[in-house]
Amino acid sequence: MVTSEPALSQLSGKSVSPDMQTEQFLYDDDGEGVLASPVIVQYWQSIVRWRVLIAVVIVVALIAGLVATLLLPAQYEAKTLIEISREQKNIAKVEGVEGKVDLNDAEFYETQYKLLKSESLAERVVRSLRLNSSDKFFSAHGIDIESFAVASGQSTRRFEDKRVKAATELLLSHVDIRPVPRSRLIEVVYRSESPSLSAEIANSWAAEFIGATMDRQYASSADARQFLEKRLAQLRQRIDQAERDIVRYSSSKGIVTLDTIRDADGKTFTGRTLASTNLEVLNDSLSKARAERIAAESRLLRGGADASSEALISSVVSNLRSERADLDSQYAKLLAQFDPQYPPALAIKQQRDAIDRAITAELGRITASRRLAYNEALKREGELRAKVDALVAQLNQQREASIRQTILQRDVDTNSQLYDALLQRYKEIGVAGSIGISNIAIVDQ
Repeated sequence: MVTSEPALSQLSGKSVSPDMQTEQFLYDDDGEGVLASPVIVQYWQSIVRWRVLIAVVIVVALIAGLVATLLLPAQYEAKTLIEISREQKNIAKVEGVEGKVDLNDAEFYETQYKLLKSESLAERVVRSLRLNSSDKFFSAHGIDIESFAVASGQSTRRFEDKRVKAATELLLSHVDIRPVPRSRLIEVVYRSESPSLSAEIANSWAAEFIGATMDRQYASSADARQFLEKRLAQLRQRIDQAERDIVRYSSSKGIVTLDTIRDADGKTFTGRTLASTNLEVLNDSLSKARAERIAAESRLLRGGADASSEALISSVVSNLRSERADLDSQYAKLLAQFDPQYPPALAIKQQRDAIDRAITAELGRITASRRLAYNEALKREGELRAKVDALVAQLNQQREASIRQTILQRDVDTNSQLYDALLQRYKEIGVAGSIGISNIAIVDQ
């Protein structure tokens, strides 16, 4: 093909506008012209003019690429397939430090991908396999061992750190993390010039990732345990101090607690104090003393002593009355035959009078004993009533003082409940941290 010249417009015998003059045509072998862009025309002209050189360059580039590919050392890829679950198995039925996560949270897997290619994980692999001291590892990546020679005056520690850093960078540049779409599977791919080394590093990469994850979980549990230990020690001190305050306050107010009651909410209430117990006992004694005083008063006011139960059961009164009845019988027989002034009759009468006086004296003693019993019952009732009134006043004072004691006890209960809850949580975290269950599993090595 050839391009038309601007003079063609003159040969046609027609006037050509300025815009038409800028248009160019490409002619094929049949002589038909096709309207083309100026830029494309220039490119095509250049290709046609330098077509031989272009063909030579392409052939040389292909040959050079083929030779370079054949001369480069072979690269071997090793793949380890792992599965990362969203939640770890809860065998012990206790929760760890980290709470539950949203199952639809895509940040979880994005975080795992970043962790799988973190510098800290690569350093763990380096130290696990001792790659920093492995000449085979550096040679498999085309690194000259002589470049890591110890420079003059350089410490061994600095030299080792340099090799560790270089090995870490090599690992990160040759590892590839490939998530399997729509699954929980992830491929850890490593490539090097050594197939055995690639497989070893790929397997170690997955194993160290599991170890690093479990170490982070254990570290978080350890931090939580340290915090809880410190908090538990503080609460234990506060509980001890509050209990000592209660004892001192109770002693100063004379409050002696015999037993306490704790409800279902863990609140402690004072069941009995010494004052309340003594009041119960004295109140029972007062009730008995009052009953005895009423009975004594009733016996005293009931009537004469000769018809009383005491007189009826008294052996002295019974004997005296029996003797008097015999004397009455003898005296009646003598009066039937003799005069009252008859000496035997007079003697019997004198005996009768003496017995009457003895009976009267015995009945008087019985009456006096009734009065004495009544007075003693009345006195005992008064004493017990005074003691009860004193205990009531003391108990009222203690009840007013127990308000402060209740506040102190409430502080003890609150701290004790918090202590028990933290202690239970401390035990759960200890169990969860010691189980070591991972949510990562190696599927294929």
